[in-house]
Amino acid sequence: MASFKIEGAEKLSRKLDRLGVRLGVKTLRSSMMRSVVPTVSEMKSRIPTGTRTHKTYKGLIVGRGFARRSIARRTRKTREGLALWIGVRQQAFYAVNFLDLGPHVISRRGKKAIKAYTLRKRPWFLSTFIRNQGAITREFSTAMKAQIAKVVRGG
Repeated sequence: MASFKIEGAEKLSRKLDRLGVRLGVKTLRSSMMRSVVPTVSEMKSRIPTGTRTHKTYKGLIVGRGFARRSIARRTRKTREGLALWIGVRQQAFYAVNFLDLGPHVISRRGKKAIKAYTLRKRPWFLSTFIRNQGAITREFSTAMKAQIAKVVRGG
């Protein structure tokens, strides 16, 4: 899990505390979601897309571009504060496990190894996130400032 240090965080934190818990959490969540929009859209543009329909592991028949449509972002409360999750929905797990990380040759306890699946490794998820970490941090701080100003104005 990545964590970032933001310049001026103490000042933003004091302003956030003055808003109160409910408004503060809402402002923080909104800023977190807004900060990853460019990264998620870049991920959607870089993900490999199939050419025909296929079945998911649950038997659902889905059209081409299912993995692209399955990229999502979520926030949730944790013990430490709020966490942001970017990933694919459950039935599109193959997009990260096989397309991004590449297929793996699986050893069956000393037996002959199973050949790797015919998928080619095409990095799109992790490399995009790593490349955009600085932009996410900058966008988060500007979104926080804008959201706090908006709440203070009464809009």
